[in-house]
Amino acid sequence: MTPGHEWFIKSFTFQDSGRKTATQFATFVAISVSCLIVNLGIVWLAVTFLSLAPLVAKVIATCCAFLRNYHGQSRFTFRSGEGT
Repeated sequence: MTPGHEWFIKSFTFQDSGRKTATQFATFVAISVSCLIVNLGIVWLAVTFLSLAPLVAKVIATCCAFLRNYHGQSRFTFRSGEGT
């Protein structure tokens, strides 16, 4: 990655210049890790208690984690500047 790549993505792609980068990065990591935990938990529950095939459980878990990740990132990490 080039040195200005992150700035370009943050400024032009997400049109976000109001939040501090460190805070935004910490929020991004926290939401991503929580989605990983959700993903693993759903796979474990589906395989252990619902006796689903691991591949089917992983597809279901990925869909759920994707939706949670998208909602979290758009609501908390890359929200528009109200209140910040």
